[in-house]
Amino acid sequence: MELGEIIWVAAIVEGEGTIGLYKSPTIKINMTDEDVVARFSSIVGSKYYKHHYPGFGKTTKPQYHVRIYGDRAIKWMHDIYWFLGERRQQKILEVFREWEKRPGKGRR
Repeated sequence: MELGEIIWVAAIVEGEGTIGLYKSPTIKINMTDEDVVARFSSIVGSKYYKHHYPGFGKTTKPQYHVRIYGDRAIKWMHDIYWFLGERRQQKILEVFREWEKRPGKGRR
């Protein structure tokens, strides 16, 4: 993995991402730019999906999303941490603290 790719992933997560702890640590990206989502997907090694949400108007664009979860999400959180803003850094630390408390962690 090249440093430039890690920085690029961090920039996408900072601008369009969600970091959280659901069933396991998770990074989610959702946007309408398929080329960006496809590149993100390729770098992080996770499939992306297309959804079209009807009912939001005639000109609604398709949405593309990627989810990284479990050990892979933990790895990426470590890799991108120093390239994120304070709010997302704090969220990563919160995810790490809560994940450590869970029994049976690491199943996904």
